[in-house]
Amino acid sequence: MLPTSYRLYSALMANAEGWYNQSARIRRCCLMMHGGLMSNASRILNTSTKSTIHAANGMRGLAVLLVLLSHGSNAGISIHPALDFGGAGRYGVGLFFVLSSFLLTKQFLDASDAQRSRKIFWANYFLRRFLRIYPLYIFCYFVYLATPELGYLVRPVTARSIIGYVTLIDGKGFLWTLPVEFQYYFLLPIVAGITIFLLQRIGISKLILFFATCIILLHLSFPPEYSLSVLPFLVYFLFGSLTALLQKLFQTTTFHLKKPAYRRITMNVLGWSGLIAALMIIPLFFQTFLNLPLAVVKDMTGKYLHLQFLVFAVLWSMFIFGTINNQGWLNRFFSSKVMTFLGMVSFSAYLLHMPVIVRVEKIFPQPSFFRWWIFMIATLAVSWVTYKIIEQPFSKINLLKTKEIASTTPVQPVHVQG
Repeated sequence: MLPTSYRLYSALMANAEGWYNQSARIRRCCLMMHGGLMSNASRILNTSTKSTIHAANGMRGLAVLLVLLSHGSNAGISIHPALDFGGAGRYGVGLFFVLSSFLLTKQFLDASDAQRSRKIFWANYFLRRFLRIYPLYIFCYFVYLATPELGYLVRPVTARSIIGYVTLIDGKGFLWTLPVEFQYYFLLPIVAGITIFLLQRIGISKLILFFATCIILLHLSFPPEYSLSVLPFLVYFLFGSLTALLQKLFQTTTFHLKKPAYRRITMNVLGWSGLIAALMIIPLFFQTFLNLPLAVVKDMTGKYLHLQFLVFAVLWSMFIFGTINNQGWLNRFFSSKVMTFLGMVSFSAYLLHMPVIVRVEKIFPQPSFFRWWIFMIATLAVSWVTYKIIEQPFSKINLLKTKEIASTTPVQPVHVQG
């Protein structure tokens, strides 16, 4: 019979061997999970999700419609005296900033590693951003010069003012959004590059947490204010980039609602709640809940609600994500011909609607129902002409072959101000 000490020793050795084998299995599982995480991130980035977002133009249309209604009301041009949309334009600011960042970030995420590694890809990005703004922007410089009421935008005509206008260092009046957007054009490749880099190394969950942390820190570091700097508005732009990342994940099996009923309900809730909540804060509608005079609500809006960048970034991101993944009425409405047309001419409409307002006020000095229709029809007619003659020809210039274009949805600026 073996001694007790020997039996105890044998038992301990057997247990030790079992623990070693178990730890080896755990290590192998961890390595497999890590490798799976990395390969999963690589698969996400290399999975082709290029598709035309038909509702994107319609959402641009909503953004520019808000500014037309707002500036028309400020000039006393409204469809009805009781329908005063003054102050609504800045809500379109948020929609534009989030949507613009979403579409541009999506282009980077949809491009393959081989495309992003080519210099021509980056040259094409900056060239198209330049051509998207400057041809029409320079044309409008002379339009503003010929309109005495809008001379403050470009006068005095000195070397300093011309340089400030052309380089987008300065942005007077309703042109203040252009410098903000232009600055983010240079930041976006960095944001997209960091997103792709971290997705491949830390995984999806940690990357989303990283985005959320950055947004909160930026919101605390740069208090909301309307300035010519992009820094206070980074909350909007980063939410757009985050929404593009979520869209990329949603189009893969790792972030996909498999049951159509769940997907339909979720997207409807996101899209409708984001849209309704954002629109209900427009002074015209908000006063209904407060039962206060519109002038009081407008004052409160300008001092408080217009500065809720984080709130509107969340609401517009919900609206965008829910709408583009919605096959119901919401998506169909923003994919309709009317809304698509508004989005198509949105940049021209923004830059040229103020000269139209000046002309309408001169020709029709008395407020009337028809004056609003004349303003809208004239603005859209002029915008369609400049789109066809100026915007569209330059938008066709592309350094990449058609099959190599990172996104089939063109990104058009829609600059709005309340």
